[in-house]
Amino acid sequence: YSDYRKALQKGVDSGDPEAETATGVMYYYGLGGVKQNYNTARSWFEKAAKKGDADAMNYLGRMYYYEIGVEQNYQMAKQYLARSAKAGNVQARNLLKKMK
Repeated sequence: YSDYRKALQKGVDSGDPEAETATGVMYYYGLGGVKQNYNTARSWFEKAAKKGDADAMNYLGRMYYYEIGVEQNYQMAKQYLARSAKAGNVQARNLLKKMK
């Protein structure tokens, strides 16, 4: 994992939203030698979502929908999922359909 984490850190240092989302995923699942931490994951997803990353918005929407590390909030879930779906994320689009 060390080469991957070094490359990821370079992306994070340069403000790359994909690297921020990937870092969030590591904390979301507890991958790459980091301990699972939903607060840290959410923080990384929020950074990337502000930059328009569809995957980050999808994760945030799911966190709010399924009450993962946050208080359940369907309004927040719907906002993030709608933005993610609009950006082309199929998973977000499918969950959004379930919500209607």
